[in-house]
Amino acid sequence: MKRLQSSYLKSETTWTHFLNASSGLFLRIFSPFKVGDIIEVKGHLGTVINKGWFTFKILTSEDKELSFANKTVYQNGISNLTTKNMMRLDLNVEVKYDSNMTQVKDTLMGILRKNELVLSSPSPKISISGLRDQFIDLTLTPWCEPDDYWSAYNQLHYQLLEGLKAKGVTTEIKPAMVELRKVI
Repeated sequence: MKRLQSSYLKSETTWTHFLNASSGLFLRIFSPFKVGDIIEVKGHLGTVINKGWFTFKILTSEDKELSFANKTVYQNGISNLTTKNMMRLDLNVEVKYDSNMTQVKDTLMGILRKNELVLSSPSPKISISGLRDQFIDLTLTPWCEPDDYWSAYNQLHYQLLEGLKAKGVTTEIKPAMVELRKVI
């Protein structure tokens, strides 16, 4: 027995295809991103690997390939993080309350300044982003070039953890430690 499909569903599918195709056309004309750019869309961060008429794909740092309908750009917006040729990484580090904060700050800034992928201008900053039961949340904001982002991501994660551990600082670095923010 053949199921009847309502005309509403048929028109919704047609309308969805039309929206995706027209969005694909607008993406080609206005070009808010190109293949190779690092973008953030719907909370996902990755490098654009394909830009088609109906969908575009990104590759995340976890090597996951995610596909989005082109209309997503206009419904949810995207952040193109490579447009100004520098990107800011937000590094989230947690340290115990009894830590020597001067030593922690000096250690963290030393690591950021020594890393050859971190730009000297604008200079990295450290700020307190939260206070919790046992930890103080710190946010470090170094800048790097877009091509160096993934290398800086991996290097800094390791260097910060090892640098604080070597100084005897009780720390916790969140698994999703690095987030990109749109360059202002």
